[in-house]
Amino acid sequence: MIFFSAETSQLFSEIAFRLGADGYVCKSEDQRILKDAIDAVINGYTFFKFKPNSAVNQAQPELSDREAAVMNYLLKGKTNREIAKILSISDKTISTYKRRLLNKFNVENIVDLAKLVSL
Repeated sequence: MIFFSAETSQLFSEIAFRLGADGYVCKSEDQRILKDAIDAVINGYTFFKFKPNSAVNQAQPELSDREAAVMNYLLKGKTNREIAKILSISDKTISTYKRRLLNKFNVENIVDLAKLVSL
């Protein structure tokens, strides 16, 4: 999974890495950069402009693509119902993913999760 974002800061690249992304490309980059990122990921490599902080990332749990997507929406302040509508799944399924995320990161709530991920 490659994050394609308008954000150009290293922080967002590191968050994408922590969420399990294989790459991060800024929308302001030349289209060739996006192509290079796609080629790298297809060939089993990662593609990040900024080198992720490996000491921090080693402590982060591995997330499925769906868990990463749900976490991304939760951290943006979306409600379970909004996320369910976006992903075309039930509210109850979102609650299950939310519970899994809290357990994986060993936190009590989304605020604590946001603090942990932003480290």
